[in-house]
Amino acid sequence: MNLSEITEKSPMRVLEKSINMGMGPGSLGVIMARAGVGKTACLVHIAIDRILLGKQVAHVSIDESSDRVRAWYQETARNLARYYGVEESEGKEQAPGIAGTLQALVKSNVEGNSVILNYTKTTFSIERLRESLRTLEEQLEFKPSMLVIDDVDFEAMDRAFFEEAKRLAEDAELEIWFSARSFQKPMRVNDRGIPYPCDEIDDLFDVIVMLKPTPPIITLEILKGNGHSDEGIHLDPKTMLLKK
Repeated sequence: MNLSEITEKSPMRVLEKSINMGMGPGSLGVIMARAGVGKTACLVHIAIDRILLGKQVAHVSIDESSDRVRAWYQETARNLARYYGVEESEGKEQAPGIAGTLQALVKSNVEGNSVILNYTKTTFSIERLRESLRTLEEQLEFKPSMLVIDDVDFEAMDRAFFEEAKRLAEDAELEIWFSARSFQKPMRVNDRGIPYPCDEIDDLFDVIVMLKPTPPIITLEILKGNGHSDEGIHLDPKTMLLKK
């Protein structure tokens, strides 16, 4: 199995079909879920899918160490190998075939195709992010086509923050994905079915998806996008990959 076969059969193709390719340069997307359901895992799957397609990705981490983020990518790569029936070799530095390709892909912070940008909640801003991206391009000739921004506190951010993010996506021709914590009983839901804390800013997002634990699976529902998924996309809660 080669990389083209993996990308063709990736669970992300199902998501893209459901949203009718609703994301692209200048777009904002958000994955909503309660704490511990799998928002970060989904963001990493989206990032690795783009990397496998030869795109450059920047992972923006807030109050999380680079080692922890790298561990997410490594675990996701292992899950992908198992998903496609490929087991990593025991006692070898690198496994053969696609397992080895995936190992090489995530090695050293997905070397060559991804960078991790670390901030704290007190230092993070869209302007600082814009400066970091400018530095990456000028000094490293690294120009990502996608950002994944994990663990932004949507309750603490005002509308202006997300308007800035939208301008950044448009100016830099970026696709930006956020994660947002939702609640089992949201304080409000707007007339378009978007729950708090995204109910008053949903017009700024091109795609909004919700992860819902429905044991023994997790259901990914499209709340906003160019298409829809009547029954949702069913994911394995251990791997966040399509339930076979």
